[in-house]
Amino acid sequence: MDTFTYKPLISKLAKAVHVATNGPLVEVHLNDTSDLPKGDGSRATASPAHCVLNENYKIFAERIRNVTVYEDDLWIVTAPKCGTTWTQEMMWLLDHNLNYQQACEINLIHRSIFIEFCALVPAFEQDTIAQVEKMSRPRHIKSHLPMALLPKQLWTVRPRIVYCARNPKDMVTSFYHHYCHMHGYTGSKDAFLEAILHDFVMFQPQIPHTLDFWSLRNESNILFIHFEEMKRAVQAPLHGRTVEVHLNDCSYLPTGEKLRKPTHCVLTPQYVTQAERIHNLTVYEDDVWILSFPKCGTTWTQEMVWLISHDLDYQTAAKVNLLDRSIFLEYDELHHRRCTKFSAFVLNYPGDTIEEVEKAPRPRHIQCHLPVALLPKQIWSVRPRLIYCARNPKDATVSFFHHYRHLHGYRGSMEDFLEAILTNQILFGPQIPHTLDYWNIRRQMNVLFLHFEEMKTNMSEVLRRVCKYFSKTYTDAQLAELERHLSFDVMKNNKSANNSCVLELVESLSGKKVENFQQVALQLFVPFVSIVKDRTFEFELKMTFEYIDIQDPVFKATCRDRNEEDYVLVRCNDYTNVPINLPHWTPEPVCLSRRYERVGQTIKQMEVRPDDVWIVTYPKSGTTWTQELIWLVCNGLDFQKAKDVPLDARFPFIDLSGLRDLPEPFNPLRDALEMSSPRFIKSHLPPAFLPNALWTVQPKLVHVRRNPKSVAVSYYHHSVSLHCYSGTLDQFVRSMMNELVYYSPYHKHLIECSELRYPNMLSLCFEDMKRDLPGAIRQVCHFFNKSYTEDQLAQLAAHLGFDQMRQNSAVNRRQWIEYNLVRTNRTEKVNDNDMQFIRRESAMASNVFTITDIDTKLGCPGASAFVQIQLNDLTDHPLTSASEHTRPSAIVPAKFRNYAQQVRDFQVYDDDVWIVTYPKCGTTWTQEMVWLIDHDLDYQTARDVNLNTRSVFLEIGAIADKIPVDTVTAAANLKRPRHIKSHLPLALLPRQLWTVKPKIVYVARNPKDVAVSYLHHYQMIMGYRGTKEAFLDGLLEDRVMFCPQVKHALDFWVLKDEPNVLFLTYESMKRDLRSLLPRVCAFFGKSYTDEQLDELTTHLSFDQMKKNPSTNNDQMVRSAMKMNGREGEQFEFMRKGIIGDYRNEMSQEYIEKFDRFIEQQLAGSDFKYDLRLTRSLPTVID
Repeated sequence: MDTFTYKPLISKLAKAVHVATNGPLVEVHLNDTSDLPKGDGSRATASPAHCVLNENYKIFAERIRNVTVYEDDLWIVTAPKCGTTWTQEMMWLLDHNLNYQQACEINLIHRSIFIEFCALVPAFEQDTIAQVEKMSRPRHIKSHLPMALLPKQLWTVRPRIVYCARNPKDMVTSFYHHYCHMHGYTGSKDAFLEAILHDFVMFQPQIPHTLDFWSLRNESNILFIHFEEMKRAVQAPLHGRTVEVHLNDCSYLPTGEKLRKPTHCVLTPQYVTQAERIHNLTVYEDDVWILSFPKCGTTWTQEMVWLISHDLDYQTAAKVNLLDRSIFLEYDELHHRRCTKFSAFVLNYPGDTIEEVEKAPRPRHIQCHLPVALLPKQIWSVRPRLIYCARNPKDATVSFFHHYRHLHGYRGSMEDFLEAILTNQILFGPQIPHTLDYWNIRRQMNVLFLHFEEMKTNMSEVLRRVCKYFSKTYTDAQLAELERHLSFDVMKNNKSANNSCVLELVESLSGKKVENFQQVALQLFVPFVSIVKDRTFEFELKMTFEYIDIQDPVFKATCRDRNEEDYVLVRCNDYTNVPINLPHWTPEPVCLSRRYERVGQTIKQMEVRPDDVWIVTYPKSGTTWTQELIWLVCNGLDFQKAKDVPLDARFPFIDLSGLRDLPEPFNPLRDALEMSSPRFIKSHLPPAFLPNALWTVQPKLVHVRRNPKSVAVSYYHHSVSLHCYSGTLDQFVRSMMNELVYYSPYHKHLIECSELRYPNMLSLCFEDMKRDLPGAIRQVCHFFNKSYTEDQLAQLAAHLGFDQMRQNSAVNRRQWIEYNLVRTNRTEKVNDNDMQFIRRESAMASNVFTITDIDTKLGCPGASAFVQIQLNDLTDHPLTSASEHTRPSAIVPAKFRNYAQQVRDFQVYDDDVWIVTYPKCGTTWTQEMVWLIDHDLDYQTARDVNLNTRSVFLEIGAIADKIPVDTVTAAANLKRPRHIKSHLPLALLPRQLWTVKPKIVYVARNPKDVAVSYLHHYQMIMGYRGTKEAFLDGLLEDRVMFCPQVKHALDFWVLKDEPNVLFLTYESMKRDLRSLLPRVCAFFGKSYTDEQLDELTTHLSFDQMKKNPSTNNDQMVRSAMKMNGREGEQFEFMRKGIIGDYRNEMSQEYIEKFDRFIEQQLAGSDFKYDLRLTRSLPTVID
């Protein structure tokens, strides 16, 4: 086998970007990839990236693949324009002891050779591959080739490899200019960009190129770097460069509620010289420490705390600057340069704040931005008061950016600053672990944990909490005065607290005037303003959530009567990280409770862990059912624990506290935050409201959807029992349609979840679970990589049954129902079915069918078990006048029991076309013929669109065990006019067929030829491994799928004279299709010329159909054979297609058995199969 496959790029777009420098382009594919490294498994399902190169590369491909590699080589590999030259120079200097002299004397192209250059530019006279082979060691080698095309010894010798990645959009822009100036490209930029997107440009595709190496990033010989990381520079002149400071001995630190490794801190080198002084600072029990990450309301909190603890002494607060009343401990450690005493924050700050703290009169107030690990050691034994204020990281970051510019002298871009925050390169970072360390100890008696947002929206309540913390009591009037004092207008004019002295100090230290001095002063209190402007920058600070009163007049007039006064529309403004496949998407406001303010920000910022499991649904979509299923699958089917521990404790509903007041100590959000891993978390929130970290960490996510009509009814009863809703069902439905019930709008919720670009998500359908719970269980097991025996799966299915779930106290939320009914004086409804969390299933028409399991030896991977379904309700049945046709029955796979009612109730339209046959009677042939005749002989669409898409198989998903798709629903949603194929007998088809009367084409065939063809199909497509005799006996006993076979045809023969029914036989089509076509055309009201009918006859011939990928079902056959254990065996869907082939494969004994069987079945009927033999000309069968 050739090492490489070359595919010429001949499209119009590829030719548009062709350049003479390189010559014609080809795709280069490595045929045998078995020797390539597998990496971290993230590319396990993807083929290694191919590469677009020029035809000249073929001459050199084998030489490059077989280049000798040495372990002291250093390979710099990138896609083009990703910082290659920059990286080459950096790596060469680092590897050559910073020999700048030699680097100046010898050109980089000779120090770090571009190995494939001679292959890319045919006119280039030098052989760069030979140059690499002759280089003195250690060699530096550059390449743009993807992993698959690099020398194969790279993966065995394992030299050093440095890979540099870059934002594809920046790369493309640079590559365009490179292509113009270096390759001679003269086309348009738009054509180049379009060609990049279609992988028609040299070295494309870029992203798979990068992903292949990303999967290898953890290999010890590979260094993966980012161009942007190299570009980034965020040092500020007032504090210089930074270092990470880690505490080595953490044994004395408090453990808090969960075991956490204390975070390090980014500080200045000057801080290191004073770290021990801070570490050993004497602490007193009457100290008050105000702690925060920068720009989280520290000054605001300092002023509030100082006044409350000092009996509201406004006079002293006005005379003494806050910096002296509440000293910033590490300020000079971060700001000192020329002073010989210390150095750390403002590099040339002229004071010693540590000494000031040590000399301050008690009780001392001390401000500090250090994390838990770097605070004075005595804090944890002396236990003074600690007050921590947290803030939305995004708001804090914006404020910190302005602070960094004006007080630290930072002159970089906001984008670089934000990137530095995210990569923990800014002072006092990392930001979120800083807060989490303090959150972890918030329940200690000496700790008060505040939220900036709570201070902003409900300061009066915060003041009461702080007063209680300090054991202070003030009148309402005093608290109102304090709240006024802490307001923006007062604070900004309060020279004691507005930090204007800091700006003056910065001006004196930097020698530069701070522009827009007053505006910068306002930025110190950015929480109070909605717009921050300076000379060159304008930025609107939006709250994460906006709360909008509902304006619907009917709702406003009646909400009190229905107990909906707390309803509010909530808009989320923080949604840019949501990976959604909707162009120009802006999430709609969601109907929630005003209580959501309590939890919204916490949920948005909550930590997400890689081993989390999240379930997200619209309410009443099968959430509880799916939660129990998921938890058991992931926890080894621990039924005992599932019984002992309530589902709400195992799988907390995090947004519940945002809907209603909950009795202590029930707090599911807190429980979720504090749970040990792996956590199981439930939410009804739409994507925009979910944690931002969800989209980057990407844990397992399960979404469940349900028919909105069923949701509405169930949600109404749920709202009555659990949310104390007091309106009628009609009122509730109106509210839901107007998107004014909790979590609405429903359809937006469903669409947004369905359009997520989220690779680690499983989407389930409630109706599918109801119809085929074992199939849903297998889906969940596969998603979570769990394997259980059939007995275990059966036990799980039984556990998840309706009656068991309803009686299971761990999941039925009985206590919640009773709590609500008692609280609202409705105890008489305790036993009302409509007041139960798991309501009684709506009674299905159990009398419509009688379903009986049957014993059979014909089970196979495609259909493991079978049932006999008898139709009891003959309403609208077209054959009820004949006594022999009463209570008809049929054999179908057991899975169909869950779809029988859905198929019976299937909506039929008068412009439908139905092709109905027993299996292997020429169905595919008839489908193609009928579709073309009905669509004006549109051969182009027939070639472009697969027949299975144009003429869908109604029940395939309802009978095949391993096909998880609900094809019945899919068929129902097809664009009209629909062409639908079915093998179901008349009794199991939709009842509306007989009242709406669409066109029905039925085809019958000699049962003996059917038997032989069906046997091959059953073996290769269904995976049957039993004997031929057992299968033939099954047909004779009418116990094979879709039997009874002869009666299947007889029922439609009775209807042959109906104007909407066309009855055909396979044999008549086989003997003279051309003569039959006018009859079919007339049935559809179509007329074609003789030439057109001749062309159609040719198109429908066996040879043409077999070669036609739209009709030959090759892909379906391969997939089914692989699914059912027949992969690698020979079988063609279009096998022989001859009349009388049974004589070649059926013994004389069975021929006679079938003859007797047919005769018995046809007794009393005028229908006769065409049993004549004819010359075996091939045609098509399905």
